[in-house]
Amino acid sequence: MQQKEVANIASLIFGSNVSPDCVIGETLRRITPNRDLSDSNFITSLKQSIMADADDSAVFTGFQDFVENPLSIWIESTFGIRQEEQEQRWVRCYPTPIIGHDGAADKLSRATGIPAEQCALAIQNRLMAGSDTRYKNPENGYPAFAFRVHAFFSRGDTVYASLDDEKDRYITVEGQELVPGKRDHILLPLAFCRECGQEYYTVRGRQERKANEIFFEQRDLTDRVTDEEEFIGFLYRNTGEPWPERDSEALMQRIPDDWLEVSPVAVARPLLYSAKL
Repeated sequence: MQQKEVANIASLIFGSNVSPDCVIGETLRRITPNRDLSDSNFITSLKQSIMADADDSAVFTGFQDFVENPLSIWIESTFGIRQEEQEQRWVRCYPTPIIGHDGAADKLSRATGIPAEQCALAIQNRLMAGSDTRYKNPENGYPAFAFRVHAFFSRGDTVYASLDDEKDRYITVEGQELVPGKRDHILLPLAFCRECGQEYYTVRGRQERKANEIFFEQRDLTDRVTDEEEFIGFLYRNTGEPWPERDSEALMQRIPDDWLEVSPVAVARPLLYSAKL
C-alpha cells in the first residue's frame, strides 16, 4: 500500500507512470527481542525495570544487557518499530508524546499499575541511557537508542526566558514580564538563529549615562521603533560559550552574513549585546 501511494505521487511529480515495483523502501529490524507486551511474566519484570529507572539506579553490563531489558523492549515497541499485520513487515511507529493524555507514560501506567509520573521518569531516563556510548551496538558502533524529541509551538507563540544560567532558566510560553514569585527576575522573549539555532533575547535597551548602566526590557521581534535614547537588538547569554571580544575575527565568524551591513568606511556592528551577569 505504501509503495503504491509513493508511486502515484511520483507519477504526478515526474509526469510519467511510475510502477510500485520501482519504489525502494527501507528495511527495518529490531535491536531488542520481540516479546508479547501483554504476557504476565513480561509485565512483572517490566515493573521491576521501571522502578529501577525511575530511581535512576539501573545498571547494565553492556549493549546486550541493555537491549534485553524489559523496559528497553517496551520502549522500542512503543517509539521505534512495529509489525504491520497485513504485510508482515516492520514499520516505524507513529510519533508518540511521553506525557499527556494517552501518552506513552499513561499507556505504561495502565499496563503496570505504576503511577504515570514514575513511568514518564523511567522512560526519559532509559532513552537518555540508550543514547550513551557505553551501550553502543558492537556491529556498527551506533548507540542503542538514537531518538529525536520534537517540541512544537503554533505560529505566533513566543518563548520567554529569564536571564539566569541555562540550567536554571525559567522558560514559559505564557506572555508575562516577570518570573512568577521573583519580582527581580525579568522575562524576555527569545528569537532563534536560522543558521545555527542559537537563542537570543529580543530586547529594547536604554543607557543611563549617569549610572553608566544599560537597562533592557521586552521587545517584540517585529518592533523596530526607537527614540533617541533607546536602541533595539539581541541579547546573547551563553555561559558555556561566551561571546567573542568586540572587533575580533571570531566575532565576525559567529555572525551570519545577513546580519552585517557594509558601508564605504567599515562594517557596521550589529545590534547584539553580550550579557555578563
